[in-house]
Amino acid sequence: FMLLANVSAAEFLMQRCPNLTVLRAHSDFSEAKKDDLMDYLYRLNIKTVDITNAVMLNRSLGSLTDHQREGFQRKLLACLSQATYVAVDEDAYYEEEYRHYGLNFNQ
Repeated sequence: FMLLANVSAAEFLMQRCPNLTVLRAHSDFSEAKKDDLMDYLYRLNIKTVDITNAVMLNRSLGSLTDHQREGFQRKLLACLSQATYVAVDEDAYYEEEYRHYGLNFNQ
């Protein structure tokens, strides 16, 4: 429920006062972190996870067993960049720039 409340609050703020809205977002992985994740997946012989972007990552997680997913998610969290808080500039708002990478949520 906490994630749903956060998403609802972000949507409310974006609709009512977009120029005052602050969103929490993770940027994409660095190339070094992507290489590290790919090495991890290779060592476990997991070939079904696509880390190209947040959408593909979340879609491909369904291909893992519960045990594989648990281990991969721990590794994934270690590779995520620290979340930043961004002020939304309504004149230059680009949805992709404000995606929460870890959860694949807009806003």
